[in-house]
Amino acid sequence: ASYLERMVERKRIEVDNLLRRHNEPEDKLVMRMSYMASENLYNVTKSLQLETVDEEDGDLRRLSVMVDLKRRSPTVRDRKNVVEFSNAPKFAELLALAGTDAFLINTDDAEYGGRYEDLKACSDAVRLQTPGDKHPPGCIYKDIIIHPVQIAQALDNGAAGVLLIVSVVGADLEVLLDACTIMGVEPLVE
Repeated sequence: ASYLERMVERKRIEVDNLLRRHNEPEDKLVMRMSYMASENLYNVTKSLQLETVDEEDGDLRRLSVMVDLKRRSPTVRDRKNVVEFSNAPKFAELLALAGTDAFLINTDDAEYGGRYEDLKACSDAVRLQTPGDKHPPGCIYKDIIIHPVQIAQALDNGAAGVLLIVSVVGADLEVLLDACTIMGVEPLVE
């Protein structure tokens, strides 16, 4: 089996465990999956729409910078550690000050060195450091998403969006897109 197939299988086990822990009708994740969100704030879209006017021709330009925040990568064989950082929210703050518009926050520890608490901590950190008249960088949940409960959990931890990987979700893409609509979160589709 390929590394992607192994990751998906491991994620299925994680989701089964998550569903066992969140199966009561009053559970916050079950409730989030069950009720239509009152609004979608389009936080990812707003984060990625940095507008500038070209000085030479006066044309409106849009340039966005998105950082894939991960410590390791399963596809880098010789050097497993991609970036050394111990404090994800502090790293996100520094990158936001440098002009980053959005972050893909990897939460998978086994393959990427991510931690689920990184999502909440980074989201809180960049929101708190952003002036009130500006839109904070969007923190996008990046994991092997195979079930709507993962989307609900990501929202509960401050995600502005979620990354759906077509090669992973296949025919379930429509179900996951519908779940995003119901929960009021923007999906990015790879």
